[in-house]
Amino acid sequence: MGLYTTALVNVLQTIKQYGNVNKSLCMIGRQEILIEWDSFMKTVNKMHLPYDREIYNDIKDIYPINTYRFFHMFGIKEVHALDYSSLDGADILFNLNHELPSELCEKYDYIINGGTLEHVFDVAKAMKNMSSMLRVGGVIIHILPLGGYVDHGFYSFSPTFFMDYYHLNGFRIHHLYMEFMLGDLDTLDNDYKYADFQAIYSQDCRSFIHADGDWGGKSINSYIKQIRGIDKVNHIYIWCIAERVNLKEGKYPIQSMYERIEDQK
Repeated sequence: MGLYTTALVNVLQTIKQYGNVNKSLCMIGRQEILIEWDSFMKTVNKMHLPYDREIYNDIKDIYPINTYRFFHMFGIKEVHALDYSSLDGADILFNLNHELPSELCEKYDYIINGGTLEHVFDVAKAMKNMSSMLRVGGVIIHILPLGGYVDHGFYSFSPTFFMDYYHLNGFRIHHLYMEFMLGDLDTLDNDYKYADFQAIYSQDCRSFIHADGDWGGKSINSYIKQIRGIDKVNHIYIWCIAERVNLKEGKYPIQSMYERIEDQK
């Protein structure tokens, strides 16, 4: 998957909040940086996001943009990309369906899962592996399909997937929301640049879950239907930004709504 302007700004704001000094970052699948520099830098300056001007001057006229140097530009010391093959330029070769090697455990301060998890068949193993890759205090950023991606991957994801998994596994969720994309994300010009896309963000998905009793599906579905009535809303992502707060071993949750039903018996 590629990271476009709105996604990158969210990622960089998270890095600004949690710090970039001597930090390490791993992309799950090497991300393409899909921006037009002039427009993107206007947003960077408006949001007061610090960056290295020397690196910027070195890479701003070269497409496709070097993903590793892009994150170096924003102060990350060590940048890696993990994938099962080297086809897209990953420097760490590992299949997330397999057992995580010890040298990757507790190695990173940031993990960006920008559209890889839906392509991994053993989602449970992949979530456990990514969790184990983070240090305590580290942050993982998921940007994954919720709607509009039929046959794109094996899965699409719901808010409860992240809430229930992270509640059980020593993480604190800081942000959980939906992003409705306005525009055709399949249009990419010959210079590997995206046009600027607008996005509509939901409120925190956790507020929907309890809106209609035990589940809240009525509220979420009604909200999605309303937004999808807007012209050119074709794709929906779910964003989850979570911090690892302890070293709990990865466990597989029971969906919380069924736990509540069981508790009421």
